[in-house]
This record gives sequence, C-alpha cells and structure tokens, in this order.
Amino acid sequence: MIILKRINFLYIIFFVNCLFASLTAQTIDNINQLQTIMNSATAGDVITIKDGVYDDSFFLTISKSGTLGNPITLKSESIGGVIFTGTMGINITGNYVVLSGFTLKGTTVHQISPISSEPTAITLTGSNNLIERIEFREIKQNTSIKNSKGITAPCRYLMFINQKAKNNTISRCAFIKGTEHSIMIIGYINNGIDSTENIIENSYFKGTTRHSENGNSAIRFGSGKRDYEPQGKNIVRYNLFEEYHGEEETISLKSSGNTVQHNTFLNCYGQINARHYHDNKIIHNYFIKTITNSNILNGGTVGVWGENHSISNNYFHEVKSRDYDGGSIELIAGISDAFNSIHEQVKGTEIKSNIFYNPNSNDAAIAFNARSASDRKLIPIDTKIIDNYIYSTSNVKMIDYNGFSTIKSNNEVTYSGNKINKNTGDSDLTAEDPKLVSYIINGYTIYKPSDQNIGPSSRPLRASEVGPNSAINIVAVTNIDIPYDNYSIPFGDKLSLSAAIIPTTASNQAFNWHSSDPTIAKVNFYTGEVTAIKVGGPVTVTVNSEYDSNINDSCTINVTKVEVTGIAASSNSITLQPKDTQRLTVAITPSTATDKSVTWSSSNSNIVTVNSNGLITGVNIGTATIRVTSSKVNIFNDITVNVTNSLENVALNKTVLSVSDEQNTPGDPTKTNLGPDCIDGDTTTRWAAENFPQHIII
Repeated sequence: MIILKRINFLYIIFFVNCLFASLTAQTIDNINQLQTIMNSATAGDVITIKDGVYDDSFFLTISKSGTLGNPITLKSESIGGVIFTGTMGINITGNYVVLSGFTLKGTTVHQISPISSEPTAITLTGSNNLIERIEFREIKQNTSIKNSKGITAPCRYLMFINQKAKNNTISRCAFIKGTEHSIMIIGYINNGIDSTENIIENSYFKGTTRHSENGNSAIRFGSGKRDYEPQGKNIVRYNLFEEYHGEEETISLKSSGNTVQHNTFLNCYGQINARHYHDNKIIHNYFIKTITNSNILNGGTVGVWGENHSISNNYFHEVKSRDYDGGSIELIAGISDAFNSIHEQVKGTEIKSNIFYNPNSNDAAIAFNARSASDRKLIPIDTKIIDNYIYSTSNVKMIDYNGFSTIKSNNEVTYSGNKINKNTGDSDLTAEDPKLVSYIINGYTIYKPSDQNIGPSSRPLRASEVGPNSAINIVAVTNIDIPYDNYSIPFGDKLSLSAAIIPTTASNQAFNWHSSDPTIAKVNFYTGEVTAIKVGGPVTVTVNSEYDSNINDSCTINVTKVEVTGIAASSNSITLQPKDTQRLTVAITPSTATDKSVTWSSSNSNIVTVNSNGLITGVNIGTATIRVTSSKVNIFNDITVNVTNSLENVALNKTVLSVSDEQNTPGDPTKTNLGPDCIDGDTTTRWAAENFPQHIII
C-alpha cells in the first residue's frame, strides 16, 4: 500500500506542476541544450520539449534529483508530440524524476550505455522515478556495438540496473517490438539481500516477429545460475500483451518474490515463466486465444521451475501449449534441487481457483513433468491443486502426469474442490461439470461460474485502455463504500447489495463481489446479488474496485431462520375403506421456511393409522382425525378420515344360470363357468346373496 500511495502522489504532483507551473518551467526546441539544462535542474522544475520530429544523436544523463513532493519533470509539449528518430540514449541516475510523453520511433540505441554490451534506450539507475506515456516503437540495434561473439549486440528498450534502481514506475507506455534482437524491459539484480520493487503497469506490448533464440522477452527480472537468490518483488499489473511472439518466454521471472497480476495476454506465443528461484505470484491474469488459423499463436501459458510459486485466479481460454507434452500450466521437469540450477526442481507449487476453458484439443490443463529430457528427470513435488474449474470439449487428460506415475504414487500432489467435466486424468478424481456461464466482458466472451470466487477479479483489457493515449484525464479511485456493515437475510431470500465508488468522477466505476463462504451466502460476481443458501454466518462479502483490487470494502451477512406459519392439506376430509391406503400431501407456508419437516399422528389408530411419510391405512369402520404438525413450531392441520364399508347395488341386464362351484355348466366339462363368474364373466369379482337359504332372483 505504501508503494501505491507513492505512485498516486507522483501522478498528482505531475498534473499539479503542469496546471499551476513549477519552481522553474521552461520550453526548449534544441536537443543540444538539453544536457546543460538538466545539469542545473532542481526539485520542482518542469522542462518541456516543443512538439516536433528530432533526428539528433544524443545521450542524456539526468543525475539531479527531485523530491517526493517536487519531482524534476522532462516532458513533451503534448503526448506523442515529440518524436525521436535518431541515435539516442537516456540514463536516469537521479531520484524522483518524471519522464513523460515522448515517442521513440525507429531510434537506434546509443553506443554510450551503462552496460556497454547491452545498449539501452532508457536506463534507470536511480529510484522513485516515473516513466509514463512513452512509446517505444521498433528500437534498433547499434551495428557498431559487438558482443563477445563478434556479432551485433542485442538492444534493450528500458533497463533497471541493480538495486539502485528501486521503486520506479513504468506507466501507460507502449512497447512495439520490431525485427531486432531485443528485450523490452529488463531488470538486473546483483545480490540476494535487497529487492528492487519496481512497477510496470497499464502499458501495451506487441511484437509479431518470432525469434528462435532467447533474449527476446517482453519483460525479464533477474538472471539465472547465480550463487545468490535475487530478490525482485517487482509488480507487473494491468498490462496488455497482444500478439507478442518474441520468444518462448513473454515474461521471464529470474528472481524471487515478483507478482504478475491483472494482465491480459491476447494471442501470444510465449508464456509467463517462473524460470528461477522462489515465491513468485502469477494471479488474476487472462490468457486468451481468439485466432485459430495460425500454428504459432498459443494464447499464452504458464511455466514453472523453482519453489513455492502461486498460480491462482487466472483464466485460460482455448490456449495451446508450445510443447507436445504441455498444458496451460506446465510444471516442468528439473535437473537439480539447488536454487542456482539452470532447471531447478519444482517444489511446493499451489495452483488454485483458475478457470480453464476448452484447452487445445491435444493439451492438458495442467501438465506435470513437461519438457522432460535425459538430463531433466526430477519430478515436481508437493503440488497443491485446489478449486480449479476445467471445461473441455475433447477427451484429452486434463491433468497429465506424462507417464511419471510416481508423482501420484508418492503422494506428491494433493487435490481439493476441483471440477473437471470430462477426462480428469486421474482415476481418483470424479468428473463434475463446472457449469461455466458465458459473459461478454469488455468485448470478450468469457466463461465463468456465476457465483464463485473463481478466476480473475478484474476484466480483460483492450488496447484503448492501456498505453500512452489511454485515460488522458484519468481520475483515480480512492475508496469504495458499502452503505451498511451488517445485513440479515431470511433463508432462501435474495438481497441486492450496492456500493459507491469514491470519487463519483473516477474514471473506472467498475467493481466486483466475493463471498467468504458461498455455501451459506453466495454473491453474484458482477451484480452483488446475495442468495441465502443455508442458515449461518457471519459471512464476509467483499467488494473490490476493478481499478485497484487493494481498494475494497466489506460487510457481514447472517442468514436467519424462516419459521413455518401455516400448513395446508390437499383435502381436509377423506373417505376410505378398511385396508385401503392413501398418501396425504401438504403445502408449507411460507415456501421459503427453513425447516419444512412435519410429523403425523392419528387420533385413533384402531380406525386409521398413519406413518412418518403421511401414508394412511383404513383399519376399522369409524371416524378419526389425522394431525400434521410442524417439527419446529406449534403449527398443525387436522384431516378427518371416514372409514366405511359401503355396498353397491348392481342392476343385472343379462340372464344368469345360477350354479354353485360344485356344478358344471351343461356341456362344460372343464368347470370354467363356475359360480364366481356366472353373473359378469369376471373371475376376479365375487357375488354373494344375503340370508339363507341363499338364492338370487333374476
């Protein structure tokens, strides 16, 4: 939260300086003057470069520092109005510097660079700086700079250098990759003690050229095979990666403690890879594949090496793995259990509350021991797979051990609460339909359960919502408020909760709802409608701002009993004969009563009996009362039962030959025309004549 407040304050200071002027404000149109001006800049100064195309070759070092309340600002006259096309580089070694609004279009990285083998357009070695609304478009390698192999060194668009570059924010920028060998954003970390804690947010990444070699990621934090464990704690949030095909890793996490959250990966080739080290979080992201006519478009997946990573509340939509033995999430085979191994064994991964909608027809949702090889045989251990919803139209195994049965036999994986509609891949897991419902969310068709806290808490992003020209006059959300702290709902009822975004002029008014116990009170993710499932509580219902899920409010819900007020029978008077049976039915008022159970009793069981299900049986002629009573309250209804033995008079309209059972009908030696059927030809009926001697007059 401290970091978030700092960033918001930097935004406020930037806009205040623009609106009300600063300690020193000046506008220039000569790039050659820029270094001299920046050398004398002080806290609160705003230097504006007039709009235009500048093809100058320059390298600018900004060594002066502003303060939290008064940063030094270097900006374009209008967003995108200053276009640099020459050979250039900027190195910010100072603190509290704002760089805003420029376009770097086809520029070549300058040969002067803090790391000579990795020439970079903008380098940060200072802290608490803000780089915003800058477009990096098709930055070019400098052919005069060679690497150790004698070939042109790859270029970098933006670089954080070690722990000195700390608490910086890259916001609403665009990174458009060309055909060059390059990484968009790279952060180096030179020890295992201090973290860098930089933030990349609300930015746009695109790169349609597919490179066969490594070193073409969009973002990389840290590097592998170190004798120490680099602490990153960087945050990548609310960015859109669209058709980024640079290499197999779109985001490469080669340090510990990083968080990748609320991003959208649209038709991307590579994956987020927890490549080295520990405790990275990949949460609340969308991985969406909408293009079906290309073999290289995978939609984005997640790969794991290392320990104690959390992969939760992500959404995978028809994504395709790049590997024959892969899946939407791949727990990759390891070489060694040492943290500095090139392929560390996977340990302690938690995969929780993700949605997998229709993975590619050849792929699993979760694949163990993917990319196994002769030197990679260490299986993932201590994996927890909890509350994931998986829907597939194919019959491919949705959880695939890839032939490594010891993962299961050694109890290296535990399952709880998962719903998989078809082939689970594990004989101990029962298939269960997750009942996903389609929603149109920000123009995307997304499949989610209607009332569970499964999947991302934010919406997928569109290009218009990120990058330099998005939300020019953005008004940040500062708070969200539910009117009351406590609510009571009768069992079976519904309640529509409401919330208010503060301020009312905030640019993003969207929010979503979550229940701490949907078995008692479930809440619709989008509408806030609460349904009382069973008596209990308190249940905490939380509303999160979509702008920032750390901005939230909550209330408690208690589901109360609904008592029975009436019992109505289908009939209050019934007639039956001895040995006859009939089931009685009743209607409980109200229909939402918590406990509808009833008990049955007879006033005279010698006349009529009744069992616990309301089945009555006539015993002897007479009248008795059947009482049905609520099990919980003194509410009852009485039903009168008359047991009779009625005789019916039947008019005969045929000639009857009266014979006894011992007599034969003349000409009938088989005795088929016996007394019982001599009247109506039905042997199932019996006729009797009263008094003696018995006779019937026809």
